[in-house]
Amino acid sequence: MRIPILWRYLLGRFFQVLLLSIFGFVVTLLVWRFQEIARFATSSAPIAKVLLFAFYQIPHILPLALPISCLLASFLLFQRMSHTHEMTVLRSSGLGLRTLLAPFILTSIFLFFCNFLLVSEVAPSCRVKSKMLVYKMAMANPLFLLQRDSLLKLHHVFFDMRSLHAQSAEDVIFAIKNHSSHRLVLMTAKELALKGKLLVGKDIAFLTSAAPKREGEFDTLVIENQREIETLAAPIIPYVETANWHATYSHLPLRSIFVKSAIEKTSFWKGPFYAIAYRLSLSLAVPALIWVGIAFGLHIGRNDSKRKSVFAVLLAAGYFTCYAVAQSLHHSTIVAPILFLAAPLLILLGCIPSLRNMTRGIE
Repeated sequence: MRIPILWRYLLGRFFQVLLLSIFGFVVTLLVWRFQEIARFATSSAPIAKVLLFAFYQIPHILPLALPISCLLASFLLFQRMSHTHEMTVLRSSGLGLRTLLAPFILTSIFLFFCNFLLVSEVAPSCRVKSKMLVYKMAMANPLFLLQRDSLLKLHHVFFDMRSLHAQSAEDVIFAIKNHSSHRLVLMTAKELALKGKLLVGKDIAFLTSAAPKREGEFDTLVIENQREIETLAAPIIPYVETANWHATYSHLPLRSIFVKSAIEKTSFWKGPFYAIAYRLSLSLAVPALIWVGIAFGLHIGRNDSKRKSVFAVLLAAGYFTCYAVAQSLHHSTIVAPILFLAAPLLILLGCIPSLRNMTRGIE
């Protein structure tokens, strides 16, 4: 019964720090995404919808927060056990380093699959649900689209206004590209207001043009003025949804990636490879950084060497640098996936010499 009790002791302290670190990083990164949440809240959404939208942001944060938290948890645990001489006592009682590290091997495998599930299935699903929430709010209040930093972008549209409120806008100017005639349509409105499900405009002016029937003639200019118009708000959104909805490989669940690749008959190396490598990289970062924390947090000598702390920080920074570079090279279907996969594997290889020396009693 000695080993299971020891496992519970070690893993209990590990997960205590891990959960606290995850909570801290989630709160910090939610503040970083606070601008998006605030933009959504300005659509006059109920507080329950705003909280749900904020909750859907968490699965995007966790795949990055989990590896960093694992590094902190393992590093702090083994550093503390070294400083309090608990490791010396445990090893003096006949427990080898491999026996002490066995629960962390199983834990790293378990957390690898957890992070892979998060980044492959949960995060894409929450991305879709959060975007659908945005569409529903825009359908209920199309004036939400007129915000300068709206979560939904109107393509090929220029607009300006004097003032914008939750339910109305004043002195609005629209310039819209007409794709059928390849000309611009200009619309001005003294006021646009949302009344129930209707979008009501006052003092509307339309300026449109039509292509000439004969070559060499000028465009036909059409000017129309209306004191007031009413239209349903909901039909405006499908145009926006078509313009903004992109089912890319990076935003699809794992199974949908293979379905999309089979339907479009895309080579594995041109689409799915990048998306799968991206998911594997974040998942492999969890066991890699756990072992970085163990290898450089553990001390067997009396001297407290700060070099190990520096090496641990440099290895973690090196991984996230490679991760950022690979994301910026997303157009490269070979280089980016190689960077994604090579970074955590190189970190694991960098931990082996330190752990081997610890096993031999060398620091």
